Amino acid sequence: PWKIIMPDGKVALGQTNHEGKSKLYLKQPGICEISFTQSHSWEPPKSKDAGAGPTHIVAQGETLLRIAKKYGFASVSELYDHPLNHQLRYLRDNPNVLYPGDQVIIPDVADKNFKGASMQTHLFTMQKPKEWIKFQLFNRINKPMQAEKVVLTIDGSQHTLKPSNDGIVEAKLPKVKEQFANLDVYLHEKSERPEFTYQISIGHIDPVETISGIQARLKNLGYGAEITGQLDEATKGAIMAFQSANELEKSGEADAATQAMLKKVHGY
Repeated sequence: PWKIIMPDGKVALGQTNHEGKSKLYLKQPGICEISFTQSHSWEPPKSKDAGAGPTHIVAQGETLLRIAKKYGFASVSELYDHPLNHQLRYLRDNPNVLYPGDQVIIPDVADKNFKGASMQTHLFTMQKPKEWIKFQLFNRINKPMQAEKVVLTIDGSQHTLKPSNDGIVEAKLPKVKEQFANLDVYLHEKSERPEFTYQISIGHIDPVETISGIQARLKNLGYGAEITGQLDEATKGAIMAFQSANELEKSGEADAATQAMLKKVHGY
């Protein structure tokens, strides 16, 4: 949506079309004040904190990028680095890994104001946050998997990707509603069927400080843990196996040293 104060002081309201374009015909030359707003009618709920809007409670599978897009912000940093979210930064050192129940305070969205002469065309570029998926494939002896291609299926749409020599696959996600995707791995050029098939839960991994976050990372690394949210005997055994492989004390406990090593080996 936009608002234009014309040279004679009159106000015009409108919004861009599906191509992001608008035209306004003026009868007199002069300087116009142009503002881009989130909505002409939207007003954030009042809060005891100046400049604060609603508090968003994180649900399972939500990412800060999707929350930013929902409330009209152009980047994650506009939420994560905002002074109102100091508690979130204290709890979560990685803005891409949130936990259900985390609170994100939504600050007021400031209007973007410009001045431009009438009788001219003005081009404004809006940055839209982009969501990426990145993962690395390993074989059974913990070496990067050499695959010919992978096929990512999400929302019924297939995306064929080429892994790097290190087994890394990276792709920009389309605008999707689903939080789950299927990944088919083809090891050879002539493979008619995938040798491996995985289901990916997008945005579902919990912080490493939680039991479910420990279990998810151990499972991704091939240690056989199931995500139960409970520190059961199977999880303790998986932790001990990981500790042994990484020269840590074999306690079976998810202590600070184990958490730090998990983040290092897993990548986040």
